[in-house]
Amino acid sequence: MRYLVRISEMRYGEVEVEAESEENAKELASGKEINFYDSEITDMTICQVRHSNYLKCMGCAYYYGEIDGCMYGEPDVPTDAPRKCKEDENGQN
Repeated sequence: MRYLVRISEMRYGEVEVEAESEENAKELASGKEINFYDSEITDMTICQVRHSNYLKCMGCAYYYGEIDGCMYGEPDVPTDAPRKCKEDENGQN
């Protein structure tokens, strides 16, 4: 069986900055690259994958893996890229 495991992770890191105050240091640090040195998994949710479009759709400009679905025709998604699949008479893939 195939399972989708969603994982939440807490990461711990540090940034060294030169600042005039603690508040200024926070502001400066938020724009820097963080050196992460540790992490821990805080939560996992698991569900069985009954069917997946990944093999059929991977590489398509409209395939969105997080929802395992096609974004073609969605509002705010351009439709000028080539598609891997064709629509049937009902407009479905």
